[in-house]
Amino acid sequence: MISRYLSYAIACAAVSMPVASYATGGIYPYSNLNLGDSIVVDESRRGVLTGDTGFDATFCDDKSEFYCVTSELLSFAVPKALAPTQKVWVYGDYRYEILRPVRAQKVFGENVDIMVIEQSSISDKTHRTGTFFYYSPKRGLLAFGGYIERKADGKNYPDLPIDAMISSEPIGFGAERAVQ
Repeated sequence: MISRYLSYAIACAAVSMPVASYATGGIYPYSNLNLGDSIVVDESRRGVLTGDTGFDATFCDDKSEFYCVTSELLSFAVPKALAPTQKVWVYGDYRYEILRPVRAQKVFGENVDIMVIEQSSISDKTHRTGTFFYYSPKRGLLAFGGYIERKADGKNYPDLPIDAMISSEPIGFGAERAVQ
């Protein structure tokens, strides 16, 4: 289930984001509106950074069928040529599923087609945790956040949302190269 909190955060972020773009340099900053921290996906340095900590990352090359980044902090992959009927794919240790197909939403002052993608671990079957990605084929990764399933005393409770990271730029990681 998509968290209302995450959806609200994305709507708020669209109003306050700057227009200048780092995307042409392969640097994609994301901000946490709640805590004020950030994550930067940096293709040129082959890393994912948060605060004063950097994590090595691998990226798919131009010949790959995917836009992808894999690190200890963030992993994301999406097919470059996503077929209209394709709803699920696997990359590395993760399964991706489109929960909400492409829908136009007003972001950065214009209509942007955005889909909601859920990522889940293939190998970790003991916990249901996942990450939601708000992705636009033309604009790339615009936001992400996650949830942790809560169970106690044999009962299921509403999923616990994890803070959302919102793109600080109008072009995010994984955008069509022609747009950048």
